[in-house]
Amino acid sequence: MFGEQAEAAPADLSNFGSLKLAFDGVDAAFVHLPIPTNPADVPQQLENILRAARETNLPRMVFTTSGATDERLAQVPFVAGNLAVASAVLSSGVPAVVLKPTVYLENLLQPWAIADIIERGILSYPPLEPSRQVSWTGLADQARFAVAALTADDAVGKSYFIASPGPVTGVELAALLSAQVGREVRYELLTLEQFGTGIAHVFGEEVGSSMTAFYTALNALPPNGSVVDLTVATTDLAVNLTSVSDWVSSQKWLDRPPSIQ
Repeated sequence: MFGEQAEAAPADLSNFGSLKLAFDGVDAAFVHLPIPTNPADVPQQLENILRAARETNLPRMVFTTSGATDERLAQVPFVAGNLAVASAVLSSGVPAVVLKPTVYLENLLQPWAIADIIERGILSYPPLEPSRQVSWTGLADQARFAVAALTADDAVGKSYFIASPGPVTGVELAALLSAQVGREVRYELLTLEQFGTGIAHVFGEEVGSSMTAFYTALNALPPNGSVVDLTVATTDLAVNLTSVSDWVSSQKWLDRPPSIQ
């Protein structure tokens, strides 16, 4: 994929030795945990990552919590877990920077979201009040923040809220999508129970229950509580970001397979 400029180093998060080999001799590492098939595995995986980083004297780690990490939210399992992970990374003795993204724009491209958008003209994600503005994070923007954090002089030991610029409501996002898919797209609010059932169908009951609790907590924030102030992150980590509207317009929505189940 990357030609001769990159060297593949296979590793397993549950295998400390393989992580140590992957980290050995590198200048920095970016760590993004996947959605766990078993959340109970995460503490051991994190310990393996941090131990491997310490034993190889990793010069710097940039770590993303892969989701909302905000003390203002009710301490439901997803939020409490992210806060605990961020704290563990920053107190591990490894020179580290923690990035705290919002909900990912790429979730809109997943089969459970894109099929409704293209085939039915319905946007039902995220399950938040239609008038609530939300800061989204594009993966390319997360990558831009990560690359900057790998070398930024004053970033070590800090955590940053990150997002793509241009928060939107569900209704506003549906309008942006309408302009790209050639049909009217309307925002349709799912109940949290409906949303949780759909997520459980894809990722399992535990993840479905956790996401239901998480979005319940988000809906309980003040009206602007889902909007991220990017001032600190963009000051310390000078980056050129892609707005939510530009991200939407850059996707090839109609090139995707129809009737995705």
